[in-house]
Amino acid sequence: EYMPNGVGKFPIPSLDLSNSQDKVTHDTLVALVDKMLVLKQNEHDEPNSQIKTLLQRQIDAVDTQINDVVYKIYELTDEEVKIIKQEETFCR
Repeated sequence: EYMPNGVGKFPIPSLDLSNSQDKVTHDTLVALVDKMLVLKQNEHDEPNSQIKTLLQRQIDAVDTQINDVVYKIYELTDEEVKIIKQEETFCR
């Protein structure tokens, strides 16, 4: 658990890698993060602005996929996900 300033305890779920479904979730998340790291590095290194734009679209798509896996790990309801997405839009 994590206790940020001004907020109560924030649970950090753990995955049981001996559970096949948790293992798949773990492996999916790791693969997405690895993909994100490669995309971000490619975007950083790319001089062509059009290719940078394409890479940014791929980064956005992978970011959405990572968020979806995290929502699943936390067992969020559709309504909770909707609230988070509204907050994301508001903060951008």
